[in-house]
Amino acid sequence: MVIVTPTKLFEDSLDQGLNLSDDPPSPRVLKVVPMPEKGGVGALAARNLQRGDDVDNARPIGLFPCVEAIWNTPFGRNIRRQAIDHLPLQTRAAVASLYGEGETQDEFISNAIEANMFTAILPADRSLYFGSVVLTPARLNHACRPNLVYYVDHDTQLLHLKAIQPIAEGEELTINYRSIELPREVRRADLKSLYGFNCTCSHCQMSAELGKISDQRLSQIRALRTRYLHQDPSFSSQDAEELVNLCKIEKVPWCITIANLFAAEIYNSLGKMQKGRNASQ
Repeated sequence: MVIVTPTKLFEDSLDQGLNLSDDPPSPRVLKVVPMPEKGGVGALAARNLQRGDDVDNARPIGLFPCVEAIWNTPFGRNIRRQAIDHLPLQTRAAVASLYGEGETQDEFISNAIEANMFTAILPADRSLYFGSVVLTPARLNHACRPNLVYYVDHDTQLLHLKAIQPIAEGEELTINYRSIELPREVRRADLKSLYGFNCTCSHCQMSAELGKISDQRLSQIRALRTRYLHQDPSFSSQDAEELVNLCKIEKVPWCITIANLFAAEIYNSLGKMQKGRNASQ
């Protein structure tokens, strides 16, 4: 593993709980397979999965600070390539097999890092974002409504993958590359620009009319969430229920969780304790 960062920030992070010593056992419930129809590879479920099951936990092979200006220069791209050169040969070969573009080795490696990184932070400075390159999760293809979610434990830098719905053995495992809140056409344009593919997931194959309705629901979700967070006095239990229902229809995992917490707080404030407990569960 390589980390491109000032020495003091790294040492301070170790003092504040950064622990890179132990790798937990992997659940080993995904397998990477060729998917030429998607331009490379993808991952399949190695067994039947239930909602909440652990799918993988993996540590990055590299952390790179997201200081955009420098990485767009020959000097910055060279730093990234030299960092990757410090990794074992097998790991470097795996990095070289990731999606990326560029006419030189420096350009390709830097672009591959950009295209395949997850967001991470170090404990000593939570305002500085890093790009975390994690090999196996980087093999997962995109879906606008994925069947997995991921999160990074910033104290261990482990990236965790979890199932958010039942998944059959042999079914493709997917994550979302862009914000689910983006309107469909904006999201598709971003995917084409940043990752070089036209999304053909089931959500993108909806008719224009259904896509417009979905975008309208996302707009309603944003509006209701904003009203709640800004403590709009007119935000009611009916609004909370509508937010929960919209999030469920749109299958937005984090949104469902947050909406239920909002609903629980509203019910509890109104003295409807049982409804509050039901929502929080």
